[in-house]
Amino acid sequence: MPTTLLEGLEAQRAASSPLVKNDHYLSLLHAQPGERVVDVGCGGGWLCRRVAPLLAPDGYVVGVDSSAVAIELASTHPPIVSPGVLRFECADATTLPFADGEFDAALCISMLAFCAEPDRALAEVRRVLRPGGRLVAASSDEDTRLFNARDRDLGRRLQRAIGNRTRDPWAGRRLNHLVVQAGYRVIREMVVCEIERHFQPGLAGYTLAHGLRSYLITSGGVSVEDYEGWLAELRQTEWEGSYCYGVMTFACIAEREI
Repeated sequence: MPTTLLEGLEAQRAASSPLVKNDHYLSLLHAQPGERVVDVGCGGGWLCRRVAPLLAPDGYVVGVDSSAVAIELASTHPPIVSPGVLRFECADATTLPFADGEFDAALCISMLAFCAEPDRALAEVRRVLRPGGRLVAASSDEDTRLFNARDRDLGRRLQRAIGNRTRDPWAGRRLNHLVVQAGYRVIREMVVCEIERHFQPGLAGYTLAHGLRSYLITSGGVSVEDYEGWLAELRQTEWEGSYCYGVMTFACIAEREI
């Protein structure tokens, strides 16, 4: 993933709707001082930086991502806690470089839809969790990721192309099954609905619409003219007050079965 898109996605997480969603994940994690946490698929490390102060001074969080660009971006942020409480490592989710039972809890947020083998990834996360360790997993249902636009046919084509950038657009609706099959006991499942009413820089919909330009044109089967026309329609809906961006995300808190 290009650095500019990663930076944009990290920045939009501070917007109101993603912030509320990520606060839900943190409440499910219920991190305590002294605990050891791993964030698999950490991206630019935004959640890791939120978790780290909750674990200090004796615990730690390790952010893991298969993208060297993501790890480089995550590592550029100035430390907010004492050395050793927060670190990042580049590794594949199916081969984590940690000992069996090393962690008390794990985060797996917005990663499974992009993973070639989500079952193997969840099994590997289970391996590095202690018996009874907690997993917080979340994945959006890409068919619910929507933008309001005037041209319905064009809007539907763009919506389908955006969803198909993932390996499994339906990972969210299959999340409970994936987690149970990997050897966890689901304690609580929830759906988080994210809604925005403004098409402005720094917000999730705006960042996604602009950040995916190259993908949509080169791999999504969308022409430059159609893409630019779609952006123009989104700007028009912002101007007239009818803009809407939304997505439904499935999340759960689970325990590793002994």
